[in-house]
Amino acid sequence: MVLPFLRRLISSLHRYPFQPRCAIRGQRTREVIDIVRMIARGERLTYTGEIYHLPLPGGEGKALVSIARPRPNLPIYLATLGPKNLELTGELADGWLGTSFIPEHARLFFDHIETGARRVGRSLTDLDLQVNAGVVDFSADLDRLIVSRKPGLAFTLGAMGSRQHNFYNEVYLRAGYAEMALQVQDLWLRRQREAAIALIPDDLVLKTNLIGTKRWYVSACAPIKEPE
Repeated sequence: MVLPFLRRLISSLHRYPFQPRCAIRGQRTREVIDIVRMIARGERLTYTGEIYHLPLPGGEGKALVSIARPRPNLPIYLATLGPKNLELTGELADGWLGTSFIPEHARLFFDHIETGARRVGRSLTDLDLQVNAGVVDFSADLDRLIVSRKPGLAFTLGAMGSRQHNFYNEVYLRAGYAEMALQVQDLWLRRQREAAIALIPDDLVLKTNLIGTKRWYVSACAPIKEPE
């Protein structure tokens, strides 16, 4: 699984910098998937790619075989958000783990996944699409439920990445929340956390979580259909 918020962690913990160009990131993802599938098939790990070389050339290592039981059909899911990585998901992955998902804007994700899938002769329905429903909580006290979720959304918009690269924030920009998303990010990074939380609109909380009464939940889910 590849998570889109790892830019800062990669720069902080790994020996290589985060690469802002999509082509480089895409090639890295391709090679990681190749390597994971080799391990899952129980193959001896000898790999020569544009980025990864196993074993390390000139080192003392040797090609290893995992002691784990081979699972040649192990499904690979990608948690992607940006358009190019969504296309890569459709092209290479068995499934998608969706976050920052708003049902009314599902095509922001599905169109790109479908583009990648068609590139290799597949369709959107060939992938297992899994979406994070946020918090599931039933109560008639809707105001309490909404207020409790706003800090998490403000954190996502403001802290899940740097000012230059916050892929979660970019999703909400594309979904029509551009002014709010950028303001929340700016306030959060300037450590004005309460002001950032106060800007989160109630409707965004309702669109990204399953909260409210059970009757409301049934009516809200009725329009949701399988992708064609």
